[in-house]
Amino acid sequence: MRSREQDRQQWQDPDFNKWLDDVISDAGHIVWDAIPDVGSAWNGWDAAKAALGYYCPACNGSGEEVHVSYHGPDSFERLGHCTVCNGDGRTSAALAVASERLVSETAHRGDLQAKVWGLQAEIDKLKAENAELRKDAERYRFVRNPIGTSSPLAIWNEGKMPLFSGMADAFVDEFMAKELDQ
Repeated sequence: MRSREQDRQQWQDPDFNKWLDDVISDAGHIVWDAIPDVGSAWNGWDAAKAALGYYCPACNGSGEEVHVSYHGPDSFERLGHCTVCNGDGRTSAALAVASERLVSETAHRGDLQAKVWGLQAEIDKLKAENAELRKDAERYRFVRNPIGTSSPLAIWNEGKMPLFSGMADAFVDEFMAKELDQ
């Protein structure tokens, strides 16, 4: 005697079972009631799914893919979950996995873009700071090397001659060090 529960156990495809449970009459009859041979219905269902591209193209619906290992002359093959459909075997699962990956990669791209913008802002800030420091350095060089310019400025050591170039640098460094110690 036929049993719907036994057929459900034998053919575990959720979409196939949902189709078998579809109501086809006002009296509450389902598709399963109208099919004398569920095995033949499964073969038709399976063929239709394959023709419509229902199966994951990477594993052809098996949910597994072959991984070849090359570890010397005793290399072997092993089966693992299909990485496209995550072992489900259906195109819809493959699309769901791809969609999840796309969402994840898009979020990761957004995070990276935010970091790039933050780094670009930091670069712009450092460029502005560098331009200010360069201007200060140019001013200092102008004062420390007045020879050859029309500058009336120089670094003076009180009561002594003006200081130029390396002597001016050493004098300024020494004075700054004394200021820091106080």
